[in-house]
Amino acid sequence: MEPKNMKKMLSSFLKSEPSLRFPDNCSSSEESFVMKREPASSGFLLGSPGKFAPVSPYAMSPWNNGSPSPGALSPWQSPVVGPLLDGRSYGCIGTMVRQDGHVYALAISSGGGLLYTGSESQNIRVWKQPNLSEKGCLRSGTGSVKAIVTVGDRVFSAHSDHKIRIWRKGKRMGTLPTVKDQLQNSVDPRNFVHVRRHHKALWIKHVDVISSLAVNEEQGVLYSGSWDKTVKVWRMSDWKCVESIQAHHDAVNCLAVGPGELLFTGSADCTVKVWRRFKGKHVLIQTLDLQHCAVNGVAVSPDGGILYAGSADGIVNYWVKEKTSSFFRDGGFIRGHRFAVLCVTTVSNLVFSGSADKTLRVWRRDAGDFHTCLAVLEGHGGPVKSIAATMDVLNGSACVYSGSMDRSVKVWRIQCDNAGPQINPVLSPAWVQQKLGH
Repeated sequence: MEPKNMKKMLSSFLKSEPSLRFPDNCSSSEESFVMKREPASSGFLLGSPGKFAPVSPYAMSPWNNGSPSPGALSPWQSPVVGPLLDGRSYGCIGTMVRQDGHVYALAISSGGGLLYTGSESQNIRVWKQPNLSEKGCLRSGTGSVKAIVTVGDRVFSAHSDHKIRIWRKGKRMGTLPTVKDQLQNSVDPRNFVHVRRHHKALWIKHVDVISSLAVNEEQGVLYSGSWDKTVKVWRMSDWKCVESIQAHHDAVNCLAVGPGELLFTGSADCTVKVWRRFKGKHVLIQTLDLQHCAVNGVAVSPDGGILYAGSADGIVNYWVKEKTSSFFRDGGFIRGHRFAVLCVTTVSNLVFSGSADKTLRVWRRDAGDFHTCLAVLEGHGGPVKSIAATMDVLNGSACVYSGSMDRSVKVWRIQCDNAGPQINPVLSPAWVQQKLGH
């Protein structure tokens, strides 16, 4: 075999290998990696007083034509994130940039030690906490990464090629649906369903982009929502698709799992639906109408008592669960973003929303389910597409990660106390006006 052909075959083999690749192996001359301290003028927290990066966050963004070359970017080598300074209650403590395209998905490992980021590049980057150094990347081979969820030491990723991949300890363990299940189901013509005019497909397969994933670990099931308007239910014991829910009249954009056997689905058809698993099948128990506004993100409070939905009109609607049933009553809405809310998540009594207006907002749920805007986090150069958050009980602070269409992931720290996060009146004018009785 000619050396040229041998080289091509070896390259093809390496690309097909799903094992964990460390930075030296998965980097290229076209990629750049940055973790930097933010300049004082931007109002963000600093890792060390008086030591600032020579350029602004926007200048480091690939969106800026005047971005410095990769060789001019120095990684942040600080091993541990320092304490908050100058009495400030929150701020950006780092930015991670890779030439991987838009960042669509974020997930924190169950133990909290790793952060997974998914983007257009088909790779899943793995970052180690708390020093936020890059640990490696998982190569899927095809399809941009649209959603990530973790359970124990397993990672599930959804891709634009309509498939779900399962990872464990840096290696790909399988792809859903499995080839075996597809072959077995292909024998019976009744397993084919109409997906569009004059076109049929196996009911166990998604036929459009998988937009979201959710796991009910107690019930042992994985959910996948797709733009094909369906939600597939996967049994985690043997990875079989056990149910396909014709969930909405338009694309399913988001999923969330509630206490017990509740499942929440949000769609471009402007509704949020509440499902309950009964005898292995999901039954629709309630439809929440958002009146002509597509739903982009849903989240449930840790106690399961409140359901949040971010919509295209820039509002976060919420519903409160009735104590004696599984029904949710209208609780009101949270207004603040100027453009569409693209993602929502919760931790403790905090709610985080990311928007197409390039900002994150932090809300606190007080007694009586009243919500107060604590902060507006600014710094991204593009829409905020994904959020992941975790609470550090020992330090009394929340760590928030935001993925944006400016190709960056930003890390935010919010200081908390027993009554909730401290409030910075400079960035929370609405709260100041409220306290002054205006």
